[in-house]
Amino acid sequence: MSVSDMRIDEDIVGNIRRGSFTGQYISNAITISEKMFKDKECIRFVALPAHIMASGVRGLILELVKKKKIDVIIGAGGCIVHDLMKGWGWKHEIGSFNEDDKLLHKKNINRIGNILLDNKHYENFEDKIQAMLKKIMPKKIGGNELIKEIAKMAPEDTVLHQCLKNNVLFTSPTLLDSAFGLQLFFYRQDHSDFVIDQIKDMQELAAIVFGAKKTGAFMLGGGVTKHHTMAANLLRNGLNYAVDITAVPEWDGSISGARISEGISWGKINEGADCVTVPGDATLIFPIIINAVKRAL
Repeated sequence: MSVSDMRIDEDIVGNIRRGSFTGQYISNAITISEKMFKDKECIRFVALPAHIMASGVRGLILELVKKKKIDVIIGAGGCIVHDLMKGWGWKHEIGSFNEDDKLLHKKNINRIGNILLDNKHYENFEDKIQAMLKKIMPKKIGGNELIKEIAKMAPEDTVLHQCLKNNVLFTSPTLLDSAFGLQLFFYRQDHSDFVIDQIKDMQELAAIVFGAKKTGAFMLGGGVTKHHTMAANLLRNGLNYAVDITAVPEWDGSISGARISEGISWGKINEGADCVTVPGDATLIFPIIINAVKRAL
């Protein structure tokens, strides 16, 4: 479904804007998102854990890239995996959080929350990625460069390919923590001089941050990608806009649960920033926000 086709009733959005409890957080996020999209000086980041790309939200991310409303995606290594799989037409089925996981294991089915993925996709993924890596073949390469080379061979309707086409940086601080990273490990066994330079990735990201008059970010679901987005903006006195959506409580001290205001103490969020943490499921809340601000798109 495209952004223009989204239909959340205006009365519902109006009630959210006037709402209490979590509705008030969503209302604040809508207001901040409108400002972020309308601000022509703002470089916009989106931080994505892998499960977000496995969900239906991938379609929204894809369209925002096509519309050039995103400048940088900081994604987990698993984002590459699920984006390619969906681009190749490999199904992610909807199941249940209450599946019998022992039975799923016997059937060679993997579960991501309530999303089910046949293990044969990972076997096929190995064949395709190994073939791609053999075509790339450099001895030393930056992670961002590697992603761009993969994007050249990816189906057109993937986030990776559209990022390349629309000059959007797709960078991943967690390449190895994924099925993609496992394939890099396998490839290295027969190509001992193969090296990925992730310091080079940070240099490219830093150049974008240093050159930005303003920066803003949507951080969906927490994790390393959330922190990498914030940490990169530490280099320029913090984000000017930040919408953080997380279902994790802050009590355990994790970055996933940390409220966005905590980042002010580190200089990752500017003291004058428009920012909010919205408690809840990013796969539900982010589409509501994008629907509400679609006139700004």
